[in-house]
Amino acid sequence: MKFLSSYLYLVPYFLLLILFPIPLWNGFALWWNHQTIFKFTVFAICILIRIGSEYGNKYKPIRILIQNISFLFLLLFLLYERKFQVSVSFSLFSYFIIHISYLWNDFVFQIKELPFGIHLIFFSYFLFSSFPFFKRKNLSFLFLGILILLLVFTSLQNPERKVSNRTVFDSKPNIDFTIPKLSKDTDIVVFFLEGVGKKDLNLNRSQNFSKKNPVWEVDHFYISVPHSSKSIFTALTGVTQIRETRPNLNPLHLSASLPKILERNGYETIFLFSQPSVFENIDEMAKRLFQIHYDKEKLKSKLNSRYSEFSWGLDDRSLLDFVKKYLPDFERPMFLWVGFSNTHSPYFVSDSNPFPAENSSDPHSRFLSALQFNLSLVDEMINEITKKRGRDTLFILTSDHGESFGERGFFGHNYSVYNSETLVPFMIRYTKSNERKHFPVGSLSDFKTSLLALFDFPDVGIREEKNFFNKEYKIEHKFKSWNSDSYMGYLEGEKKWIYHSQSDRLFLTNWDETVETELMNRKDKSDFFKRFHKEDP
Repeated sequence: MKFLSSYLYLVPYFLLLILFPIPLWNGFALWWNHQTIFKFTVFAICILIRIGSEYGNKYKPIRILIQNISFLFLLLFLLYERKFQVSVSFSLFSYFIIHISYLWNDFVFQIKELPFGIHLIFFSYFLFSSFPFFKRKNLSFLFLGILILLLVFTSLQNPERKVSNRTVFDSKPNIDFTIPKLSKDTDIVVFFLEGVGKKDLNLNRSQNFSKKNPVWEVDHFYISVPHSSKSIFTALTGVTQIRETRPNLNPLHLSASLPKILERNGYETIFLFSQPSVFENIDEMAKRLFQIHYDKEKLKSKLNSRYSEFSWGLDDRSLLDFVKKYLPDFERPMFLWVGFSNTHSPYFVSDSNPFPAENSSDPHSRFLSALQFNLSLVDEMINEITKKRGRDTLFILTSDHGESFGERGFFGHNYSVYNSETLVPFMIRYTKSNERKHFPVGSLSDFKTSLLALFDFPDVGIREEKNFFNKEYKIEHKFKSWNSDSYMGYLEGEKKWIYHSQSDRLFLTNWDETVETELMNRKDKSDFFKRFHKEDP
């Protein structure tokens, strides 16, 4: 008993281990599936630090400080797992360390977003862990035990935000696959929004993409991995690389990419991006695929103006100012890629944004403010480009992924493969068209093929079953959590399978996820894995 009482201060660590990310009493197999070698390593290090702080008086204050910091790191680590429904691995943690200069502000933002009760727990732990009275009475472990129970309770208080799926056009649109071949002199402009799912897009105030205008829309448009660099690479090459953390710039993929094909057919290619492109090979991608490329730093230098900025980008008005002042007056047709940033977390309301957030302390309110600002910039850029260029233009509006604000318990992006993060808008405004058209389904991995199918370029073969503007189109599409196997999915026809690896549960749903059935048969899971691991053609 004396031996056990000497180590009562370790009880909080074991409480955390059995309570996070799900309690052990929910089933050992389920609890075990959520554990990782990295997590056990973190626990072992924290416990060793805690034991070391108990022995000797030399440098005692410093050892207590290190012990407290390690314990708070452990709490934040477990809260991250709980909030984002992912098991942290060595690769995920090393990614954070490597890119800490970009991720630090996001990390601080997530801490600020924690409920007040958890802030109180952190402060109280620092206060009471240094109080000699509690140490003498052996009450510190009891106090921490109570705090941990409060921590578990508070971490579960993440209300699901009910965000309705807005219908941009008619609820039962007319499907029309008749599109004439476009002129090879047609300009192509892609507006690539950041973190905007279809559920969040309300185009009533858009001059060019509202339902009053002749817009072509893909009603269900899916991305594979909810992560920006992955989606940019997939859109430009048609290659998913679903298991890669960052794009692998294979020379064969680059030479067959959309910008390179267009360049060989007489196009000038430009990449505008208000985010820092040195992140995850985006800078290399831009340099090797586009003739002209500008990111956050190059825009600041070129425009010589003082724009407000945040860790993930520059005031998106810089994109409009570049188009107004410096868009080259090419004689040849142009392929222009415009990538936005202000809707990235922590959802930046820039100084020039004329649409103030209704509640500046609410992330979703800031997100909607930044989104409305981006749509107004899109309208202004369309007007400016149309006036400057004076030629037929295909304006495309889409996004890299969606953003979760509590749907199904998810927040941010990267880990959910549900529609909140994988169903994005896809609309085209063609200056020569006076018709509204609808296409039932498409995917970002088939974007390159489908766009090229609108033209009649020589030596460009088109697989019509991969052209979502063709009635012969057959969608086969994979989904996966970024840098994790927590969630996987597969879409074929109108059926969508979603697999939760940590709970070993498989669900069958439809495009809108309005009907969901759990598949309990082992054969169903075996068939799912065969589909998911099937090599892409």
